[in-house]
Amino acid sequence: MKYRCVFVFITSLMTTLVRAQTPTPVPVVDEPYHHVKLKNEQVVVLRVTLAPGQQTGYHIHSCNRTGVELTKNTTANQRLGDAEDAPKAYSPGDVFSDACDGKPLIHRVRNAGDTTMDVIDVELLQRPEHPSTMSAVRPVAENPSMRAYRWVLAGKYFSDAYTHASLPDRCGYAHAVEDECAGWAIAKRRSEGG
Repeated sequence: MKYRCVFVFITSLMTTLVRAQTPTPVPVVDEPYHHVKLKNEQVVVLRVTLAPGQQTGYHIHSCNRTGVELTKNTTANQRLGDAEDAPKAYSPGDVFSDACDGKPLIHRVRNAGDTTMDVIDVELLQRPEHPSTMSAVRPVAENPSMRAYRWVLAGKYFSDAYTHASLPDRCGYAHAVEDECAGWAIAKRRSEGG
């Protein structure tokens, strides 16, 4: 009887310790390093900035997404339950795209380098009814919900629809092109005061 009580106590203590060590993932919009810049019924745009050595908490991406690296950085990715991936180097203008259909991406990111990581992440909350059959140019990244393109404009030119903001102190809400940051920047619609 004495050994059974000790066994039950040790088992419940171990269960409590394991639960305390298991991280609880949060929706990406609730992760402290992911700052919502725009959210509506169709899209959420996030800006993620990590100083060297900083790490996000585990968070959940449940929508198809694409994004662009704004700075030269080195980061390591770790999916929940897996070992951390080897650090990978990125340059301004590098684009990524993930399809999360049916299985959300649950991970955390660590800045493994000596420069600040700065990323814009665009997540599509509503998938288009039909995929586009037209493409202006070859996409640099795509998933079933969206495509990312790269256009290079000379100087500080802008189209009628968008003005281009300077990086890094002003961020807008949609991918656009700017010569200042290896061809990528963030733009705001003029009607939104950009």
